[in-house]
Amino acid sequence: MQNTEPVWNLVDEKRQPFIELSDRIWGMPELAYGEFRSVAEHTEMLRRQGFRVTENVAGIPTAGMGEAGEDGRVIALLGEYD
Repeated sequence: MQNTEPVWNLVDEKRQPFIELSDRIWGMPELAYGEFRSVAEHTEMLRRQGFRVTENVAGIPTAGMGEAGEDGRVIALLGEYD
């Protein structure tokens, strides 16, 4: 059974804000471990989308993590600024 249509509808619904986030990040390049504006933009977007946000992951001030839900499957994404 394929039930991908609801997923793609959600992607389409949220597409524009994420394109705008990508454009903002592209427009303000920062050097390695100095991506403070970029991580702030990402964590703010995660919060607006309802994620619980952890900052300074592994003691790295430019590392952040967003979590949603309590049980069930886990989806992990790693984003790099390089």
